[in-house]
Amino acid sequence: MYLFGTISAIGAGVFFGFITPATKLAYQFGVSVSIAIVLRYFIASLLITIPILYYKPNYKVFTKNITEYLLITFGSICLTLGLLISVKYIEVTLTILIFYTYPIIILFSSIMVEKENISQTRIALFFISFIGLIFVLSPSFQKINIVGLGFAFLAAIGAATMIITNQKMSKLKINPIHINAFTNFFNLIFFSILILFFYDFSLPIN
Repeated sequence: MYLFGTISAIGAGVFFGFITPATKLAYQFGVSVSIAIVLRYFIASLLITIPILYYKPNYKVFTKNITEYLLITFGSICLTLGLLISVKYIEVTLTILIFYTYPIIILFSSIMVEKENISQTRIALFFISFIGLIFVLSPSFQKINIVGLGFAFLAAIGAATMIITNQKMSKLKINPIHINAFTNFFNLIFFSILILFFYDFSLPIN
């Protein structure tokens, strides 16, 4: 189980890392924010359909834990909007740098909300890792855009919310397939309705 979890985490990290640069490339080919978001959840919904048919959930699973389901979905919405919109305003490397403040957000949440006893060594390692990320990415601070920074930080908050909530749902023994299905189906409907009324919420660069 530990090995499977480790492999899954590595796989998720690798594929997740492609999102931001791939999004920037898609925009350069004329893909709008709305199309990128809907395609993201449409494909994810298709991929989760077969597993959800095999692991059929009881509706009580959703009603009993609706707060957690909605909270992790809210985090997913923030993460998606933040990443896909921020790269229209700021460089990919700067987006990634701001986004990866989410472990620090989780750290402070653990200390302030969960009242966990975090050692000073672990805290120091968090900040050292973040500083190392700055040197590795070497982001350009010449084109600073407050909108882009705001959406990148929104993505960080979304990621932190998802991870914290997912940890809580894991303790409640909620099937991750059910979590994934609820999040993707909900967001597909949510963004489709949003686009239906506003058509294309691609924000102007200037």
